[in-house]
Amino acid sequence: MAFVQVKRASRAWAVALAAALAGTTALVSVPATATAADPVVAPTEGAVVAPSSAVRLTGGVGLTDDAVYGETAAGIVALPRDGSAIDWSPVTVDGAPLTGHLLSAEGDALLVADAGGKADTLVWRAHEGGWSSRVVATGTTLGRGGLYALLPAVPDTTGRGGGTWNVEDVATGSITSHYTAVFPNGGTVDGSTLWAASGYAGGLVRIDIATDAWSFVERGTGYGSHGLAVRDPWAVETDPNGVRFFIDARRSPVYKNWQLPDADQALDRLSVGERTIVGLRAATSAGAATVAVREIGGDRTERTFGPAAAGALDLDDTGSTLAYRDLDGLLRVVDLGWATPPATTAVDQDPPEVPILTLAPPAATTVTVYGPIPWDTSPTVFTPSGADRQESRFRVTSDGAVPGDWRTGPVTGRSSSMVEIRTTPHHTVCVEARNHDVAGNYSAWSQPVCGRVDEIAPRVTRVSGLASTTRAVKDRAVAKITYAATDNLKVASYDVRYKKAPRGSATYSAWVYPGSWQRTTATSRSVTATTSQRVCLSVRARDTAGNVSAWSSSHCTYADGTAPRMTTAATAQRYYAYKKAWDRTPDRWQQTTFTFAGRDDRSTLRYQVQDLYPVESLGWYPSVYRDGWTTRHSVSRAVVPGEEICFRVRAKDAVGNVGRWSGTHCSNVMGGMFYDSAGANFGKLSTSEFDKYGSYRTGDAVVGHAVRLHVKKYPKGGSFAVYIGKTRIGTVKATSSTSHWAYVTVKVRAHHRGVLQLKPLTKAVSYVHDYTVIY
Repeated sequence: MAFVQVKRASRAWAVALAAALAGTTALVSVPATATAADPVVAPTEGAVVAPSSAVRLTGGVGLTDDAVYGETAAGIVALPRDGSAIDWSPVTVDGAPLTGHLLSAEGDALLVADAGGKADTLVWRAHEGGWSSRVVATGTTLGRGGLYALLPAVPDTTGRGGGTWNVEDVATGSITSHYTAVFPNGGTVDGSTLWAASGYAGGLVRIDIATDAWSFVERGTGYGSHGLAVRDPWAVETDPNGVRFFIDARRSPVYKNWQLPDADQALDRLSVGERTIVGLRAATSAGAATVAVREIGGDRTERTFGPAAAGALDLDDTGSTLAYRDLDGLLRVVDLGWATPPATTAVDQDPPEVPILTLAPPAATTVTVYGPIPWDTSPTVFTPSGADRQESRFRVTSDGAVPGDWRTGPVTGRSSSMVEIRTTPHHTVCVEARNHDVAGNYSAWSQPVCGRVDEIAPRVTRVSGLASTTRAVKDRAVAKITYAATDNLKVASYDVRYKKAPRGSATYSAWVYPGSWQRTTATSRSVTATTSQRVCLSVRARDTAGNVSAWSSSHCTYADGTAPRMTTAATAQRYYAYKKAWDRTPDRWQQTTFTFAGRDDRSTLRYQVQDLYPVESLGWYPSVYRDGWTTRHSVSRAVVPGEEICFRVRAKDAVGNVGRWSGTHCSNVMGGMFYDSAGANFGKLSTSEFDKYGSYRTGDAVVGHAVRLHVKKYPKGGSFAVYIGKTRIGTVKATSSTSHWAYVTVKVRAHHRGVLQLKPLTKAVSYVHDYTVIY
């Protein structure tokens, strides 16, 4: 990174030099009408140094307190300022001529680059009068005054970016100060001060090189400055976009920051003088450039000098004289005393800005108006004196009345303001304000801002949580509502009320307003009711201004504590006759249907049906196993031949009251045929054939307390015993005066489980076709 460096010279010497060169020096004046837009460029301007010398300069030039320096093809040459010589002499170091490109000359120090630009040499005059030198890093800049040099930045290695800039003592080579920044900002040395652009705060930093003490100038152009030229108290800073700004760095600046004209944005070797900003404007023809000088004070008039060689320009120590190399290789000096001295104080006669007021949201008892921080501006080049205070006035007008006189309101300082006027509904408050600056100027009154206290009632937006019916448990139901409201300002509280209708009545009592329910901040309330009572609740909202909403609509519920009851429950048929197809086609087993219905005082019912297969279990199947809760009024089941299925049902209303179970209703299907030895599909029982056929029995265990059998009765019929397991259930006699088939039921009180057996008791034959077990 390159930093534009400020140079040092002597105005007194320039005047003395002009006198010593009497007859050989010409100072050409520029007409007073010259402007930045229409500069006057004379063919030659400035006093020629050593005009009779045959030496011609080919490179950079420098101007110090003691001498003027120039670069020639043979090396660096110097001319003392005290008049002891009138021709150039070479600068030697250790007896050899100093060669290279002259970069800068400050005080008793020179900075020279080698011809290839690969190294820089720092040269300084020792106390004995001779010159000493050492090699420094390329990119080093020589500070104004020649005491210190600013080394190139050491890049940061932590990943934060930026780096550290070290200041080196010219005579000793020791590091005397340093500056570290996250951003690659500009920096320069001016005398014994290191100036840097602060990347964090957008300002300039003064660092005393001897003590490392910092002071901050809140006048910078922003983050990431890319160039800085300083001659205390002036600075020119280049912002991140490459735009140059002039900065008055005095602790109490007189001038505002101002952007250099477009014509000055690209000036080469830009420097800041005592009263001017100088630089080289790009050549309009090969090798030629123009020296541009712009006043800091006055009307910032620009004058130009030249033609000049590119890259060869310097200012003296006080910044009141410049030197440049012309196209003939001669050094010329220009006295800048014509420039208007910068102002030391500013006269502020411009009013500060008119404030723009803001009305606060409506409040309960006050109208509040906010004013911005007072701001002082100036259309001139000078820094405004600064805002001092903000004055306000107000008036209160009742509805329908003529506005009255303004009354004096609060006066605030340099911070943002707040005017708070207490009033009542049906009044309008208007507020105006104006700003005062330190110089005593004041702005016009602002546009009035008018407001009223809050007169908008809140609105209940939600009442929920209460169904039309609420379940009563043990004759007690809880009716609970939750609610919310909105307001243009803020909801402060709620009022809640309720009313009840006695059991069996449709007429409600008067509204009840419990004390703890009024102006409550709770957002839910509940009240109890007994079975068959009706209860209603309503709510309204209040805001912080005391405005009250309308009552919400009534939200009512009925306390339902009555369980439903079953009115119908029956199977389609108690007994189903035997069908031969059942034996070989199970999917054609008998389907039986259980129908049911219930009654409730309020709501639609749901039903829970349980069924029981005694052959499989001694208990009822849980409802989840079958239909759960259903709104249907019938269920159908397939029944295994020879077995029984039983049903029961209960009802539940909408709020969860559950009625009692109905009675048990069963269906039996005849089956379980018996076969004789010839394969006939009926059983043949006889004691004379018992050993041959054995007793008839089922293959699986059964459960029940009774057995129904299909038996042939005839005059010679026998008898047999019926067993479930080891328990004898009863005896069947098949004797009858006529021959026919009949159903016979044997039973006991208790239920038994086991294999069903039929044991013959006589030699007479008994015939059994089918059976079913009754639970």
